[in-house]
Amino acid sequence: MEARFTTQAQADQTVLYGHQWQPAKASAQLLIIHGMTEHSLRYQAFAQFLNQQGIGVTSWDLRAHGQTGKATQSLGSAETNQWSLMLKDIQQQLAEISAKYPEQPLFLMGHSMGSFLCLHFLQANHPLLAGCILSGSNYQPPWLCHIAKAFAALECKRQGQNANSAFLDFLFFGRFNRYFKPNRTDFDWLSRDTQQVDLYCQDSLCGFKVSNQFWYNMLSALARLSTHSSFCKLPTTLPFYILGGDQDPLSLPNGLHKLSRQLRSAGIHDVTTAIYPGGRHEMLNEINQQEVWQALYQWLTQHTQPLANVA
Repeated sequence: MEARFTTQAQADQTVLYGHQWQPAKASAQLLIIHGMTEHSLRYQAFAQFLNQQGIGVTSWDLRAHGQTGKATQSLGSAETNQWSLMLKDIQQQLAEISAKYPEQPLFLMGHSMGSFLCLHFLQANHPLLAGCILSGSNYQPPWLCHIAKAFAALECKRQGQNANSAFLDFLFFGRFNRYFKPNRTDFDWLSRDTQQVDLYCQDSLCGFKVSNQFWYNMLSALARLSTHSSFCKLPTTLPFYILGGDQDPLSLPNGLHKLSRQLRSAGIHDVTTAIYPGGRHEMLNEINQQEVWQALYQWLTQHTQPLANVA
């Protein structure tokens, strides 16, 4: 059963809009943190598949995204403390799900920017989780993140925090499509499934420009969370599942393998890496999505017991 919900953020009373999909009888719960310039409803088909397997799913539209951003006329914008507020929102959502389903294993999943939010959150918080899934993620060394952060800082100074820099947009997104010429759309890099790409292009809550301050916030966070000392703050008993395509331009040529090595070097032993040949950025929406969904479900079932005591 699908249900829309709103909840008031404890940090600042912002109204967060989300969706929950619950089967008649659930054996586990999954909280999904969506990616940049998309929204929670894009995970509906995957959530419905998991419901058929007895797993409940919750996701909400992050600040400046989806219905949350639309309601406050803030799509793509950012306050200076917005990243830290999103981390607090994750903590609140996990606590609410745990309180509602106390006997069920709880998993955390983040896609793309959402995966970075998950990593940053888990470096500072060790809730009782059964596992964490990082989809469409990447690893870049801190020095490179600092360089990117400097570009964002310059654009904030040159144009203003609320402006949308064409330079930053090209630097981080514009180059992605060059791997898939001739291009049919500006978002061919998302998936080989043209129908999924078209749905994204037609969605007014997807693919919008973000502000210079948004870029600065995210890149500042990446510079902090990418250090080895930060990875060593992750709960070592928590299982991780890294999901991606080997043609994802975000992580080319070997960002997912680097991420796996970083996790292992931090003392995390249960790291599963699922990298699909030919896959692009959104493996949940790829031409082989059924294969991807089934493999991820198998991993979830393998990790429902026992819970990782990482408190």
